[in-house]
Amino acid sequence: MKKNFLFILSFFILFLSVPWIFSKPSSILFYGMPIWAVYSLSVSFLYAGVIFYFIGKYWNISAEESDT
Repeated sequence: MKKNFLFILSFFILFLSVPWIFSKPSSILFYGMPIWAVYSLSVSFLYAGVIFYFIGKYWNISAEESDT
């Protein structure tokens, strides 16, 4: 996998962690938290898991010298 693809995928998932789709206030609660907070926390945990996987599997790619 190319280094640029890993960066793009990482930034895309990080971009999704911001609750853009919840532009209107909502009264829906999930365990006492607004639904947008649950969404943001869920995607943030997903992001952390993806980064953990990338670091474990592709560390050698990120450690190489950049030729660009």
